[in-house]
Amino acid sequence: RVRPGFNTNEQGITVYYGNVHHLMFDHCSVSWGPDDVLDTLVDPDKDHYIDVQKCIISEALFAGGWEVGSAGAMLAAGDATRFISLTGSLLAHAVRRMPWWKAAVIGNISNNFMYNSSESYIVVSNDQGGGPFFAIVEGNYVKQGPTADRVIGAVMSGTGAAGSELFLNDNTKVASAFGLTDFELTAGYDPRVGSRPASAVIPSYTAYDSSLVPGAIVANAGARPLDRDSVDTRVVNDAINGTGGVI
Repeated sequence: RVRPGFNTNEQGITVYYGNVHHLMFDHCSVSWGPDDVLDTLVDPDKDHYIDVQKCIISEALFAGGWEVGSAGAMLAAGDATRFISLTGSLLAHAVRRMPWWKAAVIGNISNNFMYNSSESYIVVSNDQGGGPFFAIVEGNYVKQGPTADRVIGAVMSGTGAAGSELFLNDNTKVASAFGLTDFELTAGYDPRVGSRPASAVIPSYTAYDSSLVPGAIVANAGARPLDRDSVDTRVVNDAINGTGGVI
């Protein structure tokens, strides 16, 4: 469990440059980061293979003392991260980035529960430069919560990089009174394609039906899911019951 808290300059978990590759974050509980709760900033033009699975990533600090515009953010993967996967995880209570794949990332976002954001849920783009991105977003469960104050896309994307590919399939959305759209194009051309980009496929992984995601999260996500602490228990209950809010 990693929870930095207010008045720090530390993220929850950061993969930060250098010769990093073949990392797995499994059954982690990461909360209370002042910028992103978990992020990757890595050397480009390398194969990284970073897996985040069955984690609880929650309660990004909107008033954490970090720079205006990035506070309250959840998870970002940047600087041409290749390959990153996010599966079987709960992301709850943040202003933005649930997650944000940016700058020519190759990755897969499957079978996650995204709950209670005001500005964005799943964002795949290359608005920080670089070449095309390749992404699969499949079998996720996106649910608005009390923080919602506008209509936004469950998945957002914007790119000016020719050849970018975004495959979407079976992403359930549960909207509040403000509403969720399936997809929102934020800039550039529409990168959606009808088949999975081969470079973004997780070997030996088949996404299951998005209707099963809430039950799988309750059973399996976070540190010691059979013996959760009070923070994880509260966050999971918030996601299921539609309660709680951004800190």
